[in-house]
Amino acid sequence: VKYEALKLYAESHLRLLQAELEEERAQARQRLQEWGRERLAREGAALFELSAMAKEKLYSDNVVRLDLRGVLLPFHRFAAGDLVTISPTESNGPLPPPPEAGFSLLRPDARSGARAARGAEEDGEYPDLAAPSLGSIDGAVLSRSQRFIDVCVRPRSTEEAATVARLGGGAGRWRLDAAISAVPYDRMALALAEFTETTSATPAEDALQNYVVRSFCAPDAAAAAGDTPPPLGAALKPPKAALADAAERAKLDDAQRRALAASFARALSLVQGPPGTGKTRTACAIALATSLTAAP
Repeated sequence: VKYEALKLYAESHLRLLQAELEEERAQARQRLQEWGRERLAREGAALFELSAMAKEKLYSDNVVRLDLRGVLLPFHRFAAGDLVTISPTESNGPLPPPPEAGFSLLRPDARSGARAARGAEEDGEYPDLAAPSLGSIDGAVLSRSQRFIDVCVRPRSTEEAATVARLGGGAGRWRLDAAISAVPYDRMALALAEFTETTSATPAEDALQNYVVRSFCAPDAAAAAGDTPPPLGAALKPPKAALADAAERAKLDDAQRRALAASFARALSLVQGPPGTGKTRTACAIALATSLTAAP
């Protein structure tokens, strides 16, 4: 029964991830098909008339530096880790991917929904924005500054090797286009795969699985099994001592302590903030306060 519940849990969330991935692909198609150069530049989705030069390799990857010959780069949204496409500046950039193309987190031959992630990792099936046009190559942003963007590229054909040679030799002018990144989706799918693994769960992992499954099951199914989902959020009603203990042990600041208290003041809470503001630390404190309150 638990295996089937975990399988349903994983497959339900994988469908949500797949829908979000398809939405991002649709936005990329629309951007490439409908936006002109002026809008691409205005929205920070592309840079044009870039010069290129080779930098030191990063392991087996070539590193290309793109700049405007020392001039400050205009507004753009490129950041470290982003997947990008480099192509001649006079080209139309990467080709828009057809709606039916691309990677799927859902695999019909998988043992369960969660196994989709592991199968994709083994097969190397990750989504590209598109097959690059002639003279183009895909890469990932390594670093950036106000005056340049360094991109890691790895040629997969003789044509792409020739493109890397042109880039490294400083020939031509280039454009840089944003591409779809499957990394967040892949990581979430892999997390689901690990979480729903039942063969080697530790006692702590087994307890967490039971807690999540009981929360996820429909009320009638839980009642039929003689069980009820555990209280969450405001229904849990942790004592002030538990909140104070969790905040102290997690070393929360004032803003994080307010977020911790607010998460138990309503049925559903959203904790948000830019990188480095302590969202993960706050989430750990919420889990700790829940554990302190729900423990027998």
